Amino acid sequence: ISESIDNSTNPLESSSELEWPFIILFQIITCVFENRQHDIPKYRAILDSVISKVNGYPTVPLYATTKGEIAIKNQCTTVFQAFLILTELLENQLVFPHDLDYRRQSQDSKVRSDKRTPIIQIALLAESTAFQALLSTYGISTQTPNQIESVYVWPSSKLVDLLYHHGSDSKLGLTGRPKRPLGSLCTSRVWKVDGKTVMCIPLYQDEQDFYISKDETSTSKSIKTHIKFLKAHWREQAR
Repeated sequence: ISESIDNSTNPLESSSELEWPFIILFQIITCVFENRQHDIPKYRAILDSVISKVNGYPTVPLYATTKGEIAIKNQCTTVFQAFLILTELLENQLVFPHDLDYRRQSQDSKVRSDKRTPIIQIALLAESTAFQALLSTYGISTQTPNQIESVYVWPSSKLVDLLYHHGSDSKLGLTGRPKRPLGSLCTSRVWKVDGKTVMCIPLYQDEQDFYISKDETSTSKSIKTHIKFLKAHWREQAR
């Protein structure tokens, strides 16, 4: 089927039905993984010509019929729609091949899964100017929340609530991310939320209702543990 698509100017002129739109989705995803960006517009144009709207949503037909007619038989499967959404995310660079390639098969993933030691940068925030002045006497440089007004500092629990609603759809019966705590790899990232730059407080500093977070020795051990974890598992290009 792939060869017939590549060698034909209009595959819909075939006299038999084809599972053609689904193959085109794989063609686009393959182009992204193989870094063949110049081929994507060709396949995107073909895909756009057969996508229909059902209840206002772009829908991938199960089959394309002869003479350019589009047939949606019964309903498109969830798998088809999932790959359509995945294609959109890859094209718009909202996700990248290394985010999907957990087996590290592609070259793009192998570059990010090497054994380079990441550089861990720690930002220290003082809750008040008085505490900032106290820390400065010990040679510790900090900033207060007022000094970084362009950056929002959230507790990780707030981001958990936000991600729970992200991607949810009552019509499809979909929910967002389960309400589980965010680990170090998530709280160490810089997030963009509605145009705002957001950074999160680590989980061990967010549990203010638990007495163990008041213990200085336990907190210092938690910091060291999280830094070691980041050093061992951070695989992104950024620091």
